[in-house]
Amino acid sequence: MSSLGNVICGKSIARKITSAIGREIRHINAERPFTPTLAVLQVGDDPASSRFIKVKTEAALACGIAIKQIKFPVGAQAATVIQQIKALNEDDSVHGILFQLPPDFDHSVPVEAILEAIHPAKDVDGLTPLQAYRLHNGDFMKIMKKTRRDGFGDDPASSVPMYLPCAPAACLHLLRQVGLDLDTNLRCLVIGYGHLVGSPLTSLLLHATKMTVTVCREFTQCLQDEVARADVIVAAAGVPGLVRGEWIRPGAIVLDCGVNITPQGNTVNHGVPQVVGDVDFENAITRAFWITPVPGGVGPVTVAMLLNNTFNSAIHFHQLDRPPILPLF
Repeated sequence: MSSLGNVICGKSIARKITSAIGREIRHINAERPFTPTLAVLQVGDDPASSRFIKVKTEAALACGIAIKQIKFPVGAQAATVIQQIKALNEDDSVHGILFQLPPDFDHSVPVEAILEAIHPAKDVDGLTPLQAYRLHNGDFMKIMKKTRRDGFGDDPASSVPMYLPCAPAACLHLLRQVGLDLDTNLRCLVIGYGHLVGSPLTSLLLHATKMTVTVCREFTQCLQDEVARADVIVAAAGVPGLVRGEWIRPGAIVLDCGVNITPQGNTVNHGVPQVVGDVDFENAITRAFWITPVPGGVGPVTVAMLLNNTFNSAIHFHQLDRPPILPLF
């Protein structure tokens, strides 16, 4: 689980998942043609987004998942993007659709309208209204436990499988990987309430664990006190170094979901932009029992969850009777 004492090696954990996906894809291909395919839509050429897409593409191709990348200029209209998504919804060769966030539009665009255009059955990022509704009201537990090839019983959208948002699913998997008993009444602090990590993760923890969950923002006045009393800390505010190492309770588990690109010219990085997290890693590592680095922690496992969702979508589309590679419940 870890190659450096109390540092969680997300890369090795992700590699186990993607290797299992690759083996299963090869096994199925020995019986019939089978190529799970993920469409990735990007608006503009934001360096961070391009970097993330490159990482996802390399991981996908390594395990046998095809990538269909579609790029739009910064001046693209939302209607054009939505039209492309609707075409992908009808494309039987595409099993998952991902709209890379944040988009680099040169004008204000309602991102929610773009996400709503993705068919929930191909929403492998778990961000469409149906998937979000299932997560926030707890229906996902029933759906994921009782999934059958012929539907989901009383679920009104019985033909649509459940896909958990990738970063929250990665956090849950990492907590299990370090041996945390999710049925123990521990204190868990989630910092940040964005729609990619904080908000869905809070719902996931409330429904899938027995931990007492507290949510703070980067501007919460008592943030230091909340960090100090938490057994589990998930930082997802998008603020570099927000969580200071000395705040952390000795023995806590720290998952850093922050992905922040340092500006060029930063003397600490010798003028080279780097990816840093929300946690002061160098000091936090002296107090945390387990901690994820940035990069190489939550990120690789998040990508693995995306590929797992894409694989499951392809299995569902082809109506194959296969056991799940990564059962979370």
